[in-house]
Amino acid sequence: MIETQMAVYKLHKLARTNGGFDRAVRIGLERDLHVVQVDYAEQINAHSQMNGLYYERNEPATKLYLEKKPFKSVKEYAEFIEVKEEEIVLPTIKDTTKSIEEESLPKTRDELAKLYEKKTGKKSKPMWGVNKLTQELELLKQ
Repeated sequence: MIETQMAVYKLHKLARTNGGFDRAVRIGLERDLHVVQVDYAEQINAHSQMNGLYYERNEPATKLYLEKKPFKSVKEYAEFIEVKEEEIVLPTIKDTTKSIEEESLPKTRDELAKLYEKKTGKKSKPMWGVNKLTQELELLKQ
């Protein structure tokens, strides 16, 4: 075994017994595989009776880490298959209800004002713009 400064460990939480913690009885995994300095892990393990933590070295994962390969299990994903769908453009409600009159609706303020006067017999107010005239013409259709 090559001695290195870093290694891969699992950190375990120990169970409390009479007067301290017992390395043999582990409550659970505090932290899964991770890289820690060897000296630090040895210091924690030396005081595990008091701190309740124990670092367990994982040799196969350490070997992979030193070879600069992934040491944690790699998730496998299903192969991606691209599904091509034809784009369907549905006409909107506004498109389907257009009448011939709406399609030939004037676009300028003057044309809208003439159309308003023709339909109502009244002149439009001079302050009305394109939006207001269009609204008034829509009200007349109802």
